[in-house]
Amino acid sequence: MPVSKQNSSRLTRDKEARSRIMKLDCSVGDDAATWRMLQHLYGLPCITGSEDTEEMATLFLIADHYRIPSLRSIVLEDLKTRYLHNVEGRKEELAQDEEFHNALQLAFSVEANDKSLQELLADTCKKLMPYLLLQEDFMRMVSKTPCLAARLWSYMHETIKAAKPLYECSDCKEEGYHSLTTKAPSCGKLHATNLVKCGIVLGR
Repeated sequence: MPVSKQNSSRLTRDKEARSRIMKLDCSVGDDAATWRMLQHLYGLPCITGSEDTEEMATLFLIADHYRIPSLRSIVLEDLKTRYLHNVEGRKEELAQDEEFHNALQLAFSVEANDKSLQELLADTCKKLMPYLLLQEDFMRMVSKTPCLAARLWSYMHETIKAAKPLYECSDCKEEGYHSLTTKAPSCGKLHATNLVKCGIVLGR
């Protein structure tokens, strides 16, 4: 029985629809991120406002894996406005945030097609670097994530290079930079003969 033009058109649309059926890859993301992605595809809100940076990074990477640019854009905008909007006033807090560390490690451990998330997080790290270098957990994580270490190396090197040496008077324990040698300390002796290098102060 010949197929009518109308039925042929419908069959073509059905075939195209079937060809776009998404095969979920269980190795990518997690159940929560997959559910949020499906909500987005059905036009439902997929972000509640309670997600942390690690959860948002996971959602971005699953959107990247399935090539859903609209969801990638939503995640990036949310990260910029909700988490990374006021870095200057939250440097120490954000540098100590375990979820931020985990988001970094996740973003730089997966070969993403879109590098926007990596660039956003790396740019944030540049602003936080003097504080991040003081975090042992962060430094251990970077040492185990080669791509992240390579991306942040120049920022780390610049910060350390700009660091100021800190000295302590062996008598009165007064701390300061080398300029203290030009004045008498509280112990009454010249710092020039009593100074002992005790660390560095990273430029903040």
